[in-house]
Amino acid sequence: MGRVVLLALLLVLVALGGWWLLRSQPQALPRAMQSGPGQRASPARSQAQTREPSPPRTAKLEGSVRSEAGASIEGARVCAFQASSVAAEDEHEPRCTIADRDGAFAIDRLGAGRYDVEASADGFQPGAAAG
Repeated sequence: MGRVVLLALLLVLVALGGWWLLRSQPQALPRAMQSGPGQRASPARSQAQTREPSPPRTAKLEGSVRSEAGASIEGARVCAFQASSVAAEDEHEPRCTIADRDGAFAIDRLGAGRYDVEASADGFQPGAAAG
């Protein structure tokens, strides 16, 4: 599949990593919800403190598989292998999908961490990108 596919997969992985880092940044409370010395917290803040923990965040890996000439590769098998994890539960099994007629693919509900991606299709050499 060549360098073009590897570069495309690498760009997808870099974008996914940046999105994950920005998404996990703590956000400040709006000024109306902050309380100072001698002040009582607003009801909205009190309710926020008693909420149940949110479910683990997941990410989606999207991209396309193309030949060196730039043509879409329909039916390519694309697999994401967990390279490293920041979550308590590791995903040891690869997550795979099949590219559509435009060569597009998406693998969703990936746990936090870095993933290596491999793509293969009949008549083409396999391609890979490290996360």
